[in-house]
Amino acid sequence: MRLLLYTLVFLLPSLLAAQNKAEIIRQVAWADSLLVNLEESVFYEVNSRVKLLDSAAHIYNRASEKCKYIDATVRLSSAYSDLGAADTSLAILIHLEKEYSPSCDSVLYMKILSNYSYLYLGINEFEKLDSICKYGLSIWNNNWSSYEEKLVMLNNWSISRAYQGDLEGAETLFRKLLASAKEYESFEYQARALTNLGTIKGMSNDMDSAYYYLDRASELAAIKGDYEAQIPILINGCP
Repeated sequence: MRLLLYTLVFLLPSLLAAQNKAEIIRQVAWADSLLVNLEESVFYEVNSRVKLLDSAAHIYNRASEKCKYIDATVRLSSAYSDLGAADTSLAILIHLEKEYSPSCDSVLYMKILSNYSYLYLGINEFEKLDSICKYGLSIWNNNWSSYEEKLVMLNNWSISRAYQGDLEGAETLFRKLLASAKEYESFEYQARALTNLGTIKGMSNDMDSAYYYLDRASELAAIKGDYEAQIPILINGCP
């Protein structure tokens, strides 16, 4: 009996460690699945996204999954921006810049920069947005596997220039966005670029060109069956 007790005492820490490891693996798998679901669904309300992403970030942090932690937390920053909590979003991004390691995918760093641009656009910090996008696009590598962040920065920078009254600069950037969106076969950003080019032409009283771009955007949205995307197109096309 005494030998059995000694054996259990020695085995217990190993058993507990194995159980903890299995639980961590289970939790990480849940967090991985969550990030995929959030990426593919538009039905998560912003408060729910904040809670879920915060949980995922804590799981990755406990599991020492640094790159996954950064991915979840940068999405959390975006959710806080949508919630109107700009200070919290900014604090997260500053923290992530310090946490980022070159061992992680470079696109993760671009996600941090593109989320800065999203935040600054929402709070009308246009000079900071311009600086972030100029830097991010200057170091962009076209051989990277993802292109989303490049399109986000081009889109936000274009809008920023338009808000500042630089319609010529905005048009130049929207044309770059359109060209990149075609290259990457992103119908969403092609439609955005065309819609905004139409808007800019309308602001310049070039109505023929305005209707031309808006018609192209509407046709593209119809081809993709994206009727939600047609709403801003129709609004911009109203006389």
